Amino acid sequence: MVTNRSSSVLASRRGGSSAPDFQRLGSIALLAALYAAAGVIALEHDSAIGRIVWPSSGIALAALATGGRGLWPGVALGAALTTYFSGGGLVYVLATAIGNVLEAWTAVYLLDRWKVGVRFDQVRNVVIFVGISLLTAFLSSVCGIFGMFVADIAPQSALLRIGGLWILGHAMGTLVLAPFLLTAHRGLAAVRSEKRWIEALLAATALVVVGMEAFARGAEAPLEYLPFPLLIWAAYRFGPPGAAAANLVVSGIALGWTAAAQGPFAVGSTTSNHLLTWIYANVTAVTTMLLAAVVSQGKRAEAARRLQETEYRQLIEQAVDGVLIFEADGVCRVANSSVSKMTGYPAAELLGRNLSSLVEPQTAADVTNQVWLLQETESATFDWRLLRRDGTVLPAEVSAKRLDDGRLLAFVRDVTERRSLEAQLLQSQKMEAIGMLAGGVAHEFNNILTIIQSHSEVARDTLPAGALATEAIDYVIAAGDRAARLTRRLLAFARKQPAEFRVVSLNDLVSDVGRMLPRFLGDDIEYSTSPSSETYHVRVDPGQLEQVIINMALNARDAMPRGGRLTLECSVVQLRSGETGVGAELRPGEYVALRISDSGAGMDAATQSRIFEPFFTTKNRAEGSGLGLAVSYGIVKQAGGGIRVRSAPGDGSTFEVLLPRAVPPAAPKASKVGRDNGTQIAGSARSASRPRREQVLLIEDEACVLYLAAGCLREQGYDLLLAHDGEEALRIAREHPGAIDLIVSAVVMPGLSGPETVRRLRALHARARVIYVSGYADSRITAEELKHVGTGFLAKPFKPSELAAAVRAILDDGK
Repeated sequence: MVTNRSSSVLASRRGGSSAPDFQRLGSIALLAALYAAAGVIALEHDSAIGRIVWPSSGIALAALATGGRGLWPGVALGAALTTYFSGGGLVYVLATAIGNVLEAWTAVYLLDRWKVGVRFDQVRNVVIFVGISLLTAFLSSVCGIFGMFVADIAPQSALLRIGGLWILGHAMGTLVLAPFLLTAHRGLAAVRSEKRWIEALLAATALVVVGMEAFARGAEAPLEYLPFPLLIWAAYRFGPPGAAAANLVVSGIALGWTAAAQGPFAVGSTTSNHLLTWIYANVTAVTTMLLAAVVSQGKRAEAARRLQETEYRQLIEQAVDGVLIFEADGVCRVANSSVSKMTGYPAAELLGRNLSSLVEPQTAADVTNQVWLLQETESATFDWRLLRRDGTVLPAEVSAKRLDDGRLLAFVRDVTERRSLEAQLLQSQKMEAIGMLAGGVAHEFNNILTIIQSHSEVARDTLPAGALATEAIDYVIAAGDRAARLTRRLLAFARKQPAEFRVVSLNDLVSDVGRMLPRFLGDDIEYSTSPSSETYHVRVDPGQLEQVIINMALNARDAMPRGGRLTLECSVVQLRSGETGVGAELRPGEYVALRISDSGAGMDAATQSRIFEPFFTTKNRAEGSGLGLAVSYGIVKQAGGGIRVRSAPGDGSTFEVLLPRAVPPAAPKASKVGRDNGTQIAGSARSASRPRREQVLLIEDEACVLYLAAGCLREQGYDLLLAHDGEEALRIAREHPGAIDLIVSAVVMPGLSGPETVRRLRALHARARVIYVSGYADSRITAEELKHVGTGFLAKPFKPSELAAAVRAILDDGK
């Protein structure tokens, strides 16, 4: 695009430097000299060049286009000097100077205004340049003819003919010389960078030789169009710079022969000879420039197409998802490297295959129907099962779209990992639901067991010594104890069993358990541990984690009936986001891994998906209840961890228990919570002393348990207040005139929960002590609540003697 550089003078003045002014003056002087020299040579007495072409117009346009319109004084001075030396008067000198300045200045202004570049590589630019050349030549002609008329240099009858010749000469000078001057440096740079000197020299030599031969023949053998193939070659191979240079050579040869009154155009009068030369030179210039522009546009379009195709292929190749393009008949035409990695097929083997051969045979018909139902420009997402080269199936999510031309574009995403995570999440949710069910069943069952065991104990104690029913009642109590142990195991699976968490060294705990394991495993099993030099700490209930290790070791023993190897080892693993094979609810981070590996029979995938379900077992019912791994699962989940299993039929099994790594404790602290057969009591559990008549508030929504507990405590001499729920307990507490010494409350009740009821009751009776009673330690009881002075927990089922001991212990604690 043409730029106006005249503002550089003002900028230099504002900057306080005069050096750019001298540079500008030098440019103006140089332009004037070149303009005048070209004009004087063209108007030489014995030469007819000036009557055919005015080269100074091309020099002026090229100078203003590259140096800025501010160089117009150089055009004016050069035109004035040329006219003066040719014998023109002052009026004619001024007229030609004004006309030539208007010609060059207006041409450059219009090129700039219409955003026409001087590269001549667009057809639009060439057409506009030709039009501007004719228009501005007309302006110069009007001024020149006006000067002739005023100075009375030529007869008025000849002015119109002179004006026409003026327009053609100036237009020819602009069209032939200006493109060469404006593109020569670019052409030389291209030849130098591409190292095409030999071809350029051959083209120039051929043009000179062929041109001279064509115009030397004269009118008897007109060969003026013989150089045209070379012009086309120059335009095609070297673009606009080559076309402009070749046209200048050919036009110069034609001009020289015609000026010498020879060649194919010297056939008649001088005017007709000049006119033929003008037509030839201008047609040649315009034709070659247009051809070069068309070729340049085509090359740019081809380069853009290739670039677009390259970018398109790179985009497809670098896409994370697989890309497949099928013809309308279902034949694959495009396949990227991602699809090759997914399926194991080289891209070349995928091309040409039909869509139905790329999917699992059982689903081929459905896939074909899905594809054919897609209308043009319609898209949809499908779940396909692609066949890998090794015969395995690849679950894939496919986004397919029908293109306008009927082809099918398919983006393929491997969803193996996603399906695995979804399966893990579903399994986790299923286990959570089973845990909630198990916890609820155990809770309700504990209420029933409390009634059975308590009444059985009362009935046995009221029988005379040696009564026949005593033995039967003992059997009932023993069965109740067995049922209570079963519910505790269910509660452990449901992660509702009370646990005393503390930070321990996993290495030490494994070593302690390892000393007793050989007695359980037998002589035919080789047992070993892999101790670590680093000590790993975890926050667990040590007794529960010992139970996990023993359960898994016994499970491994049963998997090796003919003997084998069992190994325990500890290490640290870094769990990354999205890692498969472990519960989806585990957060990324650092975990301590306890690996229990055996060389047993191993398990298939179907068995692995159910091993943590309660009562699921592959053993005979006489050999196992199916609760060992379920309980282990619950204990580990309650500690914030998970269990990862790796196994295959015939390759043994590895159970990896993952527990969050804990910070080692500064110093061991004694726990405030005691434990006695499932009963937890804050403070020291003193033996029951003779009761005083303290006031006890009993809150229990299960009526049978409430009246059973009331009867037990009434026998011990306590004053009782009974409430069936939290609201009733609050009403009784507000109306009771005296103090309440102890609150015995169920944890889970309709309406207000036990902890919430206790918080409100303590606002009325701040000194009251509390015993929470429940079939499981619900999340609504926190460790902080149990740490309060005078607060304890009694697990169901309990016997009357256990309730009496707990009440006495909590009342006496701290006295």
